[in-house]
Amino acid sequence: MIVSAKKPKRRCCSRCLPLACLLLILLLVSFWTLPILFPLDEDLVVPSNNGVVETNSILQISAPPPAEKVTAGEELKSLIDARSAEIEQTKRLPGNYPPLSSLVVATHRQQQEGEDKSKVSLKVIGDVQFLLDYAIVGFSKCGTTTLLKWIRRDNNVRTFKREIHEIVNDNPGRLVERLYLNLLDNPFNTTSTASKPFLQGFKNPEILQVPMALRHVDTYWPETKLIISVRNPLKWFRSFYNFRLTIGHLKQVGTDPTALIGHCGRGNNQILCTHMGAFHVKLFRLGKTDMSSKEELDLIQPYLAPPGDDGSRDQDIWDHIHQKVSTATSIPKMKNKVFFLDLRQLSDSNRTRSKIFRRDLEKFLGLRHELTPVFRARPFKQLELTLDEESKRHKIQSICDPQYLPLQQELFPMAQKASLWIRNFFLKSPDVVVSSPDHLEELLETWMHNPCDDNQQEKEDASEIAE
Repeated sequence: MIVSAKKPKRRCCSRCLPLACLLLILLLVSFWTLPILFPLDEDLVVPSNNGVVETNSILQISAPPPAEKVTAGEELKSLIDARSAEIEQTKRLPGNYPPLSSLVVATHRQQQEGEDKSKVSLKVIGDVQFLLDYAIVGFSKCGTTTLLKWIRRDNNVRTFKREIHEIVNDNPGRLVERLYLNLLDNPFNTTSTASKPFLQGFKNPEILQVPMALRHVDTYWPETKLIISVRNPLKWFRSFYNFRLTIGHLKQVGTDPTALIGHCGRGNNQILCTHMGAFHVKLFRLGKTDMSSKEELDLIQPYLAPPGDDGSRDQDIWDHIHQKVSTATSIPKMKNKVFFLDLRQLSDSNRTRSKIFRRDLEKFLGLRHELTPVFRARPFKQLELTLDEESKRHKIQSICDPQYLPLQQELFPMAQKASLWIRNFFLKSPDVVVSSPDHLEELLETWMHNPCDDNQQEKEDASEIAE
């Protein structure tokens, strides 16, 4: 018997698997490429009964369109449009006051080389006088913080806790916005029967040193009342140098104060120099004096930065002296009224004079309430407690110490010239208001005497308010 061998079964799976994989790959490829080769006709896209869009073709998956390149001009326009919208949406002040959009408009800011600032600024287009009633404009370390905190205790006053820098940074439009928003954030009495339900002001003791800032005040706020305080330049320098050390500026001012003699330029004397204490030079810019007599100019010229030096820091005054007419550097005859004081008037031990001083300032500002007695403000007291040993070691204990003789020789003649100019020229202006004129005259006359004479070390007057 013949037995036939069993035929083995074919294992088709092992042969079909590669073919199936190939078909799957082709299917996937066709799925992705068909919409590209045969794009879906828009007519084939129809809404279904339930509102969901359906298609009669294969699902279309398209790549996102390439991003359009935005030009610099388009970017700037976008920034200006966004800023304009922000201004338009600002809430309007209650009462009969204009909207912010009628006071400023967003525009392109012309940037200086290397300047890292916004490309968009605000241009003043309306009458903004109502936003600024007073400004404390000088001088540093002469009681400006005490004045700010003292005046703002009145419920009718609106101000800022810190210094405002927009005007010295050549940005008056931004200052307008801040003043407007400050009133929105600090509601005032709209039912008041007074001529104005609020008084608003700010402090920046650098304004008198920046000609452009003064021109902005003259242009936009000619009726704003200015408050200016001074002190003996010798005492001022000691206070200012120690202040710089207190806030951590040892590297900026250096360990040798005598290196700061002269006008402010480059190096350590960029943020502090003795010529900053020539207060009469800065007051000259207000245009309250004749500004032409030889006697007056002889008191001013020794403390001017050389013409054309360091960015023409005092070029406006030089141009005036040499009668060069220039819109950019001309010194305006400012209309602003000025309340002028010596620092020691803030701490006068004579109660009668002290009360008169408060009432004179109330009248000058137009306050409806009586000012409280002056208090001493020391905003950097906590920093003094944490001062490093090196800074403590280099603080000036007395400007009359022998190692500071060069400072005495520089600052004492400066104090004399400032005293003469203030008393003989500045105080004679009808725009300058003072309290107890005879007493102020006596205080300023003390600048004519060197406090370091007879080897008596100058001590900071205990009655003075040091910031």
